[in-house]
Formats: sequence, structure tokens, C-alpha cells
Amino acid sequence: MKFLSMVCSYSIQSKPMLFPILSCRMVRLTIENGFCDDSIVGLVTAGYSLFNFTDNVELAYRIGKVGESFIEESQNRHALRSRLCFELDGTLKAIVEPAQSVIALLHDRHDSAMLAGDVGGAMHSL
Repeated sequence: MKFLSMVCSYSIQSKPMLFPILSCRMVRLTIENGFCDDSIVGLVTAGYSLFNFTDNVELAYRIGKVGESFIEESQNRHALRSRLCFELDGTLKAIVEPAQSVIALLHDRHDSAMLAGDVGGAMHSL
């Protein structure tokens, strides 16, 4: 799962058609083998894939909200917030929710990324 999570990060820009396949595979592995922090990455990226490759924005948003609730329950929440800030806040929430509510979250995402030591994630949230 860790390897698929890393490959998903790079496939968004280098091989976008591979991205939905990888995220679907991560969700299937979660169903077969159990839940871990990288399962949250697979779930959120599956929602992001739905948004990018289909017109079902509402389903993609709901999957993102489920992933967000899992992030808040995780002990590794700061690293997951910074890792998935672009997919959740930059895309899925920005389309459905009012801009004021999304902008208010970005400062919190920046703080989480800095706590996790992820300077790149902190820059994405600004």
C-alpha cells in the first residue's frame, strides 16, 4: 500500500490515466486485507479520480468527506492532511462548498503540514 500511495502521488502529473487504476487497486486491497493509513489515501484519491474522469461530482465529494472523517480519526492526521490537501480542499471541496469555508480550512492545513514536516504540503495549502 505504501508503494501504491507513493506511485499515486507521481502519477497525477506524469501518467494521469494510471491514477484511477492505482486508487481503485488501493481500495480493493483495503477491502481484502484490512484498513491502514494508506487506505485513506486510496479512498480519497478514488474520489478525486471520480471527479477528474467522470461527471459524478456529488459521489466524488461524498467519498472525499468519508476520507476526511477517517483522517480526523487517525493518529497520523497531520501527515494525511498535508498529503491530501490538494485532492480534498483544493479540488473536491472547492467545487461543492462555498469558497469562504474552503479558504478558512487552508490555514489549518498549512499548520498540519508544518507539524508533519511537509514543507511542500504547506506550500500547496497557501
